[in-house]
Amino acid sequence: MISTTCRFCEFKQVDENGNQTNCELNLLQRYKDKGLEVLEIEHDDKHGKHTAFEPQTFCLFRRPKGWKKAVEEDAESAGKTLLEVAREELVPNVTLMVFVPPDTSFAKVQEFTNHVNKMDIKPKKILFMNFARLSPLQFRQHLKSEVPWGMEFMMNTTKEKDALRYDGFNLGSKKVETSHLIQMDIDEELRLDYISVIKAKIVDELERFICVTNEVGKPAYYQNSVYRFLRGNEQADINEKIELLAEKQECPNLIKNYSEIFHSQK
Repeated sequence: MISTTCRFCEFKQVDENGNQTNCELNLLQRYKDKGLEVLEIEHDDKHGKHTAFEPQTFCLFRRPKGWKKAVEEDAESAGKTLLEVAREELVPNVTLMVFVPPDTSFAKVQEFTNHVNKMDIKPKKILFMNFARLSPLQFRQHLKSEVPWGMEFMMNTTKEKDALRYDGFNLGSKKVETSHLIQMDIDEELRLDYISVIKAKIVDELERFICVTNEVGKPAYYQNSVYRFLRGNEQADINEKIELLAEKQECPNLIKNYSEIFHSQK
């Protein structure tokens, strides 16, 4: 069971005896409203006995002692609250990994890139898995992008499209340096608010998930650490592997499908 102690968190509120009474961000009640258990744990240290809460989930807002002091000057000069600073720190750090099949034109690559440039929250990087007859020189000389990008030029294009896609994503995942990745074909629909919706689900609605599985024509979203641990699509589809892992760990709720995340979004 995943849990987070409030014991050393900067947002912990205490009484005169050092016992925790609440959370400065009112997260404890929000966790309870979501049906999550919040335990009250007694601790005994050099300051004596005192209690702290421990919500039975992973709290992304937990900040260690000294965090407020480290950010308060910049926050004040920017006219931001500490909550706003904490929220900004939680913007998903994402690489957009894109399968470019053999029949793709450079115009299509540029059209796709133009679309990414308009996203509400942009990925940290676009990584093209290039199986098309488009040279690295073409990309370097002609691709216009506001987002940093990389490209892997894939020489073997004799396999079926699905096999090429798996090969590309398996290689690409080893080069992803961000905490999360979006995996998609270049001709799939990518919402301009894709990352914004993911952030809202995690930060505002306190949802927890390790992936958003793909549906036909839709991108998928993964924690990079889980994707690498399961070795991507090697020997089996990554979604099947994640389902087996979640079943073994008794946490199937950490898997979401595209409709669950975006069902209420236009």
